[in-house]
Amino acid sequence: MTIPIRQNTAQIITVGPFLDKTDGVTPELSLTVTGCHVTMTADTADGNAPTLVIDADATASSGDNDLVHITNDNAGYYSLELTAAQTNRVGGGRLCINDDDVHCPVFHELEFLPANVFDARFGTDKLQVDAVEVSGDSTAADNLESACDNYSATRGLAGTALPAAAADAAGGLPISDAGGLDLDTYIKRLEVAITAAILARIDENVSAPKTLTSAYDAAKSAAPPGAQMDIVDAPSTAGKNALADAFLTRDFSSVSYTGTVKCILTSMQKLRNTVQAVTGKLKIYKENGTDLSWEQNITEDSDASPVTKLES
Repeated sequence: MTIPIRQNTAQIITVGPFLDKTDGVTPELSLTVTGCHVTMTADTADGNAPTLVIDADATASSGDNDLVHITNDNAGYYSLELTAAQTNRVGGGRLCINDDDVHCPVFHELEFLPANVFDARFGTDKLQVDAVEVSGDSTAADNLESACDNYSATRGLAGTALPAAAADAAGGLPISDAGGLDLDTYIKRLEVAITAAILARIDENVSAPKTLTSAYDAAKSAAPPGAQMDIVDAPSTAGKNALADAFLTRDFSSVSYTGTVKCILTSMQKLRNTVQAVTGKLKIYKENGTDLSWEQNITEDSDASPVTKLES
C-alpha cells in the first residue's frame, strides 16, 4: 500500500512489519534500530533519474530518522521520522529498511503530495482548482475571475458592476408588466417625440417672432398717410381731420363720467342739453334730460325779460 507524504513537512510514518530473517514470520519487536539501514528514493517528473534522498542508518532518538517500535504493537511495526527537507518533493518514491543479520527487508511505496492535496484528502482543506485557462485561453480565465470577484446577490456574475436586479425597484432593472418590452423600439419612439417637441419649441420661440417682425415691418411700410399708426410720429391732415370729426360728432350720451367735472363735455351740455332756472340756480342736465349734471348761481333782474326754461 502506498504511503502518502505531505510535501515539505516533517512527518512520522508507520513502517513494517519487521519479520525475523530466519523464518520470515516471527515479528521483530525489539530491534537494535541503529543497525537498520534506511534507503529512500524519489522519482522526478522532468525525465531525469530518481533522486536518492536517504541513504543512512536509522537513529534511536533525536536524529533525523528515528526508528521506534510502536508501543503495545505485536506485529513488528515501527515509526520512522522524516524531515521537511526529505519530503520537499512531489511524485512517487520508494523506501527500503534492511538489516541483513536480523530481519527481512521492509519495502514501501511513497507518494509525495502537495500540501493542499494532502490536507484535502486527510484534513479539512479543499482542493485548489484554480482555472488558469479556459479553452487554452488565460485571458478568458482572468475575465471569469473578475466576474466572480464582482458577484452580487442581486446582480449575479459581472465583469463590471451592473444595476441591482431588484425588478421595478429604485435603481433596479426595468420590467414590462404586459410583456414584450423592446428597449430599442421605445428608445426610437422617445427620440422622435423629443425631437418633435424641440422643433415645435424652436418654431414657437424663434420662427414665430421672426414672422411677426417681418409682417409688422411690411404693414408699417405700406401704411398710407393719415393712418392711425402715423398720428403720433407724423400726423397728416387727413388724420387730424378724422380726429376732429370724431370729437365733434361724438354722442355725449355714450360718454361715462363721474361728478361735476369741468371739461369740454360739461361745458357743451349748457348749449345742447336741458337747462332750467330754479330759484337763483341754473341747472344743467345730463343728456337724458332728467339727471342733473351741474348747476351755477344766477342773479335775477325783475326788469329783464324772464327766461324760465331752455329745452334740448
